[in-house]
Amino acid sequence: MAEPTAPVRTYEDLVNRLGPATDEDLRQHFLGIHDAIPVEWGKQVATPRIAKNALHILCDAYSFLSSATDEQLELLAAVNDETLKLATSAVLRARELYDSRRQQLTGSHEQTAKLHDASDQGREQAVSQRNVLHGVLTKIIKGVEPWQGRLEAAYSKAEDDASLAATMEKMVQEGRTLLKEKKDAGIVARRRTTRLSASWLDKMAAVGAERQRHAAEPVGVNPAPGISPADVDLRDGWALMLLDDIATAFDHAHDADPTVPRIDVRGLRSALRPRSGKAAQPPQVEPAQDQAPLT
Repeated sequence: MAEPTAPVRTYEDLVNRLGPATDEDLRQHFLGIHDAIPVEWGKQVATPRIAKNALHILCDAYSFLSSATDEQLELLAAVNDETLKLATSAVLRARELYDSRRQQLTGSHEQTAKLHDASDQGREQAVSQRNVLHGVLTKIIKGVEPWQGRLEAAYSKAEDDASLAATMEKMVQEGRTLLKEKKDAGIVARRRTTRLSASWLDKMAAVGAERQRHAAEPVGVNPAPGISPADVDLRDGWALMLLDDIATAFDHAHDADPTVPRIDVRGLRSALRPRSGKAAQPPQVEPAQDQAPLT
């Protein structure tokens, strides 16, 4: 990689340095991987959030690779200019389709689109609160069985409002059980180091109930012509999978040589694999044999 002449801070900077990639280039990279898999990845995070947080990941990765030693680059063998180019283009393409779809949702659909946005934001906030709840319960349980198994069973994948509400309800129930526990001295001691309380769990339960209400009363909107939600989710998924590859490559290189930094994934942490060396658990799908790829 050539030495940069100026700091890389924008997507325009990245495209100028790396060059553009087309949808066909991205499809070639993901050849053999059914579209349903990246679509499931893409459903996890709203497009604007991906675009906002991916920029610093890509800039940080590019800046380090630009000045890395040969020894460091050998450890970063899983990532190169092409990886960054494809990731940048996937983010930009997703944002382009997202913006075009929003522009199509005008006139009589404008208010409905706003309600959808508000619902998406509410779902993202609920996912964040679910993760906070999971973190509190995890701290108390510390992997001790049978508590750990019950918690992991409750912490299931939340693909939509209904499944998010269900997993929130199950975790709140586990929280109430932990709150009543008196015999397990370890649980009791660790519980004292948290803010777990009946009133706090009531608030978490209310979050789940609100998502259940949205699931029962979905906001109706006519599909925008030409661009479907799956079209946007596909590109978002491509972007997330490539960003995951980049962050993981830096993690592994850092483990071998601390002079290689980890990439801070910030606002995309919940969508990417855990930064613990643990293998990623991508969304699992079983598409029908005759299912056609998305466009």
